Amino acid sequence: MKIISKYKDYYDYLQGIYGIDEIMVYDRRVNHPYKFDDLSITEDTIETITFAICNKKFVLYYYGDKFYHTPEELVELHKIETEIATSKHRRLYYGYGHATDLSSATIKYNKENCSTNINKKLRQPVLIQVMRGGEFIIPKGKYHPDEHWSLPILDTFKVAKYIPADIMYQNISAFIGWLKDHPELPDNQTNDGKIISAGFDLKNSFRPNKKN
Repeated sequence: MKIISKYKDYYDYLQGIYGIDEIMVYDRRVNHPYKFDDLSITEDTIETITFAICNKKFVLYYYGDKFYHTPEELVELHKIETEIATSKHRRLYYGYGHATDLSSATIKYNKENCSTNINKKLRQPVLIQVMRGGEFIIPKGKYHPDEHWSLPILDTFKVAKYIPADIMYQNISAFIGWLKDHPELPDNQTNDGKIISAGFDLKNSFRPNKKN
């Protein structure tokens, strides 16, 4: 695989081990890829960060200079949120699926980390979506308007702790191979066809302006 990018990520060095394939190209050039520093961290706020990585959803939480992902970490995070709510005299905001023990945390983990079709839909192997208080956080600069997905710099989110570099590299390479085997279909719709598919009526929605 050949990576074309304005930045380095944690798995890039594997190009030197597996070799550069000029046919299998992963183009990461964007105006402003989303990095951890783009988050505006607020005290006592637990960030929910969702990745779509090669057709798999991957959810991270962040609080107090630490990321949480595994069932064991979700139990720890639930205890932290409970302490925050108690000290601030407020109700639990998320409750993190009431991950009070390893069993319930595992159920939550399996529900959140599952298959997704957004990678194929947007034809990007690695995407990020950030939410706070149920609202999407729009990254600075360029982002994809479809469901507020953007391209992330995974290294800034310490993803290597959960997905080793070789696994990430191989998964992305396989996804790029899928893209080559499934080229994007050209849009051959006529202008009238595009108007109709968008839900407009040709006769009533697009009447020419009458001159007085």
